[in-house]
Amino acid sequence: MKIKDILHETSQTLINFGIPDANLEAEVLIRYVLKIDRETIFQDLEKHLSKDQEYAICSVIEKRRSYYPLSYIIGKREFYGIELMVNENVLIPRQETELLVDQVINVSNNHILKIVDVGTGSGAIAIAIATMLPEVKIIATDISIDALRVADENIKINGVSNRVSLRKSNLLDLINEKVDVIVSNPPYIPTNEIPNLQLEVQKEPYIALDGGHDGIDYIRKLISDAGSKLNKNGHIFIEIDPSQAKEVLKIAYEYFPNAQSEIIKDLSKNDRVLAIHT
Repeated sequence: MKIKDILHETSQTLINFGIPDANLEAEVLIRYVLKIDRETIFQDLEKHLSKDQEYAICSVIEKRRSYYPLSYIIGKREFYGIELMVNENVLIPRQETELLVDQVINVSNNHILKIVDVGTGSGAIAIAIATMLPEVKIIATDISIDALRVADENIKINGVSNRVSLRKSNLLDLINEKVDVIVSNPPYIPTNEIPNLQLEVQKEPYIALDGGHDGIDYIRKLISDAGSKLNKNGHIFIEIDPSQAKEVLKIAYEYFPNAQSEIIKDLSKNDRVLAIHT
C-alpha cells in the first residue's frame, strides 16, 4: 500500500468514527508511526509501505478508534508555543488554559515574582510562564507523583530547571513561604457529570477532572487557604467552568472582601478565569 492510500483510508476511518479534524489526525498518526515530518509525507505519497509499517499504522488507528486521545498516542502536546511530553498520568493541556499564562504575564511588570502553580500536571503552566518570564521563580505542586515525574521531564526538556521546582502537595498544604501569584487549573468537573464527558476526555486522569459534587470543592479550598500564602498586592488566577462564574465570585468576595475580583473571558467569550487582586 502507498502512503497516499493509507492516508486516505485512515482519514475515512476517523471520519466514520466522528473524530474531529480527521484529515489532520490521519496525517499526524501516520507521520508519528513513520517518524517523518510534514514535508516528507507529502513528498513520499507514492512510496510503498512495508507490511510492518502498515501493521503499526493499523494499530494506532485502532487505538484512536477507541477514543484514546491523540496526544497520548503520539506522546506530546503543544502549549503556549512549547512542546510538552504527555501521557495518561496527566491532563492534556488545552488552549483555553493559556489564558492563565497570559494573566500572570500581564501582572508581572517585569518584576521578579515568586509563583506557585497548583496542580501542575504536565508542568504546562509553570513551564510556559518560566519561558516567558525568565526572572520568575515557580513552585509547581501536584498530589500525583506520576504527574510530577512527567512535569520533571518537561522541565528538563524545556531548560527551566533553574526556575521551576516541584513539590508533592495537596493544593497549598506544603507551601510554607509567601508568594506573589497563585495560579491553578484545578479539577472542576462535578462528579456526576464525568460520565457524560466526551469519551476521550474520560480517558484522562480522573483525579484531574473530578471537582467534587458541585465541581468547585478544590476551588473553594484553594481560595480559603490562599490568604495566608500571598504577599501584599498578590494575585490569584484559577481556571473555572463558565457555569461556575457566579458561585466562585461569591467565594472570592467571602475570603477576600477587600480585593478586586473579576471573571475573565477566553477567546470564545466564555467565562474562564477567576482573578483575585489583593
